[in-house]
Amino acid sequence: MKTTYYYAAWSDGGSDCHEGCDHKHRTVASAVACMKKAGAYVVAVELRKRKTANGYVAVGEPRLRELNEDEAVQFEQAMHGIPPQRYIDKVLYRNSFAPVLPK
Repeated sequence: MKTTYYYAAWSDGGSDCHEGCDHKHRTVASAVACMKKAGAYVVAVELRKRKTANGYVAVGEPRLRELNEDEAVQFEQAMHGIPPQRYIDKVLYRNSFAPVLPK
């Protein structure tokens, strides 16, 4: 089983220091609300879990990853209130009877 949580992240000016909030946000929008600096972004963290007799236990180290396409749309909606055009085009193409030709 895989669990995903999110956190707000940013870099400290000229250094290569990666900083972020100390929260494990359940949603991308919640992590966006926690962004404190210009240029901040949201990072997804995947944690593998295994079921035991006493519940679930973590297996291995957490893995940081970039947002997938659906999470990126959630990020854009939280930041700007509208989904990006490429997502709108994809949904229109998927729901149309005739293919939409590329521009």
